[in-house]
Amino acid sequence: SETRAPLTVSQVLASIELTPLTATIGVTGTVGMVARGKDANNRYISGGTFKYASATPTVATVDSVTGTVTGAAIGSTNITAASGVVTSNAVAVTVASSG
Repeated sequence: SETRAPLTVSQVLASIELTPLTATIGVTGTVGMVARGKDANNRYISGGTFKYASATPTVATVDSVTGTVTGAAIGSTNITAASGVVTSNAVAVTVASSG
C-alpha cells in the first residue's frame, strides 16, 4: 500500500525587482511603479504586499500602496519598494519642466 503525506512548498522572499528602472515625468505628471518579489533562486513569487517610498517627497511623491509616482517639483529622487526587511533596487525618477 502507498503512504501519502502532504507536501507544502513555499517560496521565501529574497529580493524585490522594481520597474521601470528609470522614469522622467513632468510636474504633476505620473508614472506607475511595479514591484515583483523573487526567491533565492531568482524566481518570481506571485502575490505579496509592498510599501513604496520616495527618498525626496518634495520632488516626487509615491502612493505607498499603489506605487503611483506624482511629480511635485523639478529635480530627482529615488523610489523603492519594501516588504518586511527586504527592499528593492532604487528607481531614479526625474521630474522635468511640464512645459
